[in-house]
Amino acid sequence: MRYIPTPDETVERLKKQAKKLQRSGAGKHVELLNRVAKQAGYDHWHHVVKCNENAQAVAQLRSIRDECESIIGAELRGEAKGVVTKDGPACPPFALFSTGIGDAWLLEPNEHLAMPGLARQAAADHPAGRAGPHRGRVGWRI
Repeated sequence: MRYIPTPDETVERLKKQAKKLQRSGAGKHVELLNRVAKQAGYDHWHHVVKCNENAQAVAQLRSIRDECESIIGAELRGEAKGVVTKDGPACPPFALFSTGIGDAWLLEPNEHLAMPGLARQAAADHPAGRAGPHRGRVGWRI
């Protein structure tokens, strides 16, 4: 099956076309969904659904990439910032944060996974980045 970028609007438009045909007595709804899908260049209705799911996953990954860039930018400016991405078809939600003192992290809360170093910048030179009695500990797999 070839991939066709398929936003939600396309799926809704095709559904409405099939529903309109059904009201005019042109056949069963499932058959009409397949017909309008083929007329729009898809193999069948399930192809439309799979292409739409793929488009949603691509959009989610772009959003995560944009959030990572935002967190890295905040860290490079010395700002502390945190965001949580949305759950979606490509992956679960992630927590991203910048410390403002030389590092940024990506956390996957469901599995307790952590990826430090999104924007590591001489944290050892900063007093809060050195080992000491008040330094925190992350109890997650890194």
